[in-house]
Amino acid sequence: LGQEFAGSVTVGYISALNRKITTDGRTYKLIQTDAAINPGNSGGALVNSKGEVIGINTVKIGATEVEGLGFAIPTDDAVIIIDELITNKKIVRPYIGISGIDLDTATAKKNNLVEGIYVAQVVAGTPASQAGFQKGDVIVVADGQEIKTMERLNEIKNAKKVGDEMTIK
Repeated sequence: LGQEFAGSVTVGYISALNRKITTDGRTYKLIQTDAAINPGNSGGALVNSKGEVIGINTVKIGATEVEGLGFAIPTDDAVIIIDELITNKKIVRPYIGISGIDLDTATAKKNNLVEGIYVAQVVAGTPASQAGFQKGDVIVVADGQEIKTMERLNEIKNAKKVGDEMTIK
């Protein structure tokens, strides 16, 4: 909003901890706050009454009927990311290389498929393409666990380190 509003402060009441928010295919456990988070001021500090940084404001739910729902990355999680940026100059995360669509029971039955994750796209040069994944495949098991949603597949993948292997059926 420009320099006219520089130095603005919101109260930032904490209304929930460990709130699960999914964005860009990743699910995060965040601190819910009423702090005003807008383009240009995300990344600001969420501080406690002692002035200690407890989170980094990062996401808001933006809709006409919603105001005052902001989310912050807890400091303990942010420190891991900050340390990786300092060390590697970038963030490196495990990557499969697919776009998937959840197939619930009704959708799977309607399309004569099994319940799981429909592979809508395979990105060339990724672990998925090297392993032979094809558009139209349906993922039903990952590391021995039944899979029905991209969120669950991502949880299993995100628990891995770059270079680790996954068994996917």
